[in-house]
Amino acid sequence: MRRGLICGTFDLFHVGHLNILEKCRRHCDYLIVGITSDEYVRNIKHHEPLMSDDDRCRIISALKIVDECRVFTEAEIKNKLEYCNLHNIDVVFDGDDYVNDERYKKVQEYGRTEVMFFPYTKGISSSQLKSTLNEYNK
Repeated sequence: MRRGLICGTFDLFHVGHLNILEKCRRHCDYLIVGITSDEYVRNIKHHEPLMSDDDRCRIISALKIVDECRVFTEAEIKNKLEYCNLHNIDVVFDGDDYVNDERYKKVQEYGRTEVMFFPYTKGISSSQLKSTLNEYNK
């Protein structure tokens, strides 16, 4: 069984999120989705999440293409290699804007876990949706 992992914020779930999760699922038999904790969003992305990490995890868990979903701490996100080793992850996924991220270089150097990057869906993002909502609220 090929185990896959993708981590993300998944705030304001939209079709771009669904697209990347479907792509991930096509490359593994068991898909684990790591939801970035509220702490991570505040400390790393420097904004307040619109939905709590528990609510975001609940939404992702409801998708039939997802086998397991859990909230990942800031430390777990920063050290994906350790998680991959402990949980026998065969492939880890992310958006193509992370191709040069040091975390993935470490995973690739280890050699056991494959790393796959996918392009984002053009024309939609959580940031774009937030901006549009802010415009409507003016």
